Amino acid sequence: MQAAGLNPSDPLNYPVLVSLIGNGLGWGSEIPTLGFPYGGFKNNRFHCYAADTWRPLPRLTLNYGLRYVYKPGQNNHDLVKPALLDEFMPGLSQRTRLDMNNSAPHLGIAWDPTGSGNRVVRAGTGFFYAPNILNNLGLERSSFIPPGITFAWVYPPFVPVLDPRNSEIIWDGTCCGGRSISGLPANTPGLIDAVIEASETFNAASSAATAGFPSGPTAF
Repeated sequence: MQAAGLNPSDPLNYPVLVSLIGNGLGWGSEIPTLGFPYGGFKNNRFHCYAADTWRPLPRLTLNYGLRYVYKPGQNNHDLVKPALLDEFMPGLSQRTRLDMNNSAPHLGIAWDPTGSGNRVVRAGTGFFYAPNILNNLGLERSSFIPPGITFAWVYPPFVPVLDPRNSEIIWDGTCCGGRSISGLPANTPGLIDAVIEASETFNAASSAATAGFPSGPTAF
């Protein structure tokens, strides 16, 4: 590695506004699946649909139906949450309920204004349910289980790098005489080296937490 400060075209000498440091782990959950020890998100979906067509008038046709949607994997309903959450909002520590009342009626109308069959006016409406984003499930689970398997990122200098095992500060986002890395000029000696060193230390501490999983502190 070339020493910082000697080559302005070397990326190791670029200025830094903010750094994104990951812990080097990739499991999204503690749930075993597909032969792997972790990383599962299970969603046994159940849908049913009934529909019919009715022509109350020769030139008017109604299409209507009802769909029922049940997706138990759309939220972490099995996740145990700490009582501390109730301090932010009463009842927030309760388990997320399963959504079992997703009925979705549909209605379509086709009208022939002249009876010639050359022109048809159509309209339709209905209820539709979009799936929850998988990231929401993973981020919630990783916040409430001990560290050591799930991914995590930090953004020094705005967020310090903490040891996941004991919350001790690994790096506070400063270098080069105690100055914040944000705003230091290019070619500042030791700038990028400090980011790389913090990343390596964070990864090593996270790997050490893996050996002790599922014991260890949680974020709450």
